[in-house]
Amino acid sequence: MKSMKKILCAALCLAIILALGACSKNGGAQIANPMKDSSAQEFEAAGVVMPEVGGKTPTGYSTTDLGGGKVLYQADYGSFTVRAQKTDKQEDISGMNYNWQSENLSTPQLLQGDPIVKTDGAGAGIVYWYLGGMSWSAGMTQGADADTLLSIYFAVADANP
Repeated sequence: MKSMKKILCAALCLAIILALGACSKNGGAQIANPMKDSSAQEFEAAGVVMPEVGGKTPTGYSTTDLGGGKVLYQADYGSFTVRAQKTDKQEDISGMNYNWQSENLSTPQLLQGDPIVKTDGAGAGIVYWYLGGMSWSAGMTQGADADTLLSIYFAVADANP
């Protein structure tokens, strides 16, 4: 009886391992990619410039290897974060999964890169756009409004034509 329980337990463990393996191949279970400290020089060598924005310069630079030769570039400015990644089309790469309440498309849609501005009504917001074969985003968790987000967009987009 004990050997039957051991065999059954081993079979169930194997089934769980196989199920988890199948999920990870389909994108259901994913392991976070670690951020690596970087520098302005490494960003610029990749064609990514993080300019001064409203008197602020980045306090930290980091990259994440996403596999397949794709790299996510991230600069922390303290009150906001700017990200860039080579993509085939405009994507929200902000990493901010909020319940966005408003989307301002009237003025931004006429701007280079077609920036999309979203806010959650409680201070968080993002702007994302596509320029030069890259998706760009700027995100704030506090104090975000369309004007502030667009000022970040203008500074970064002007530095990365």
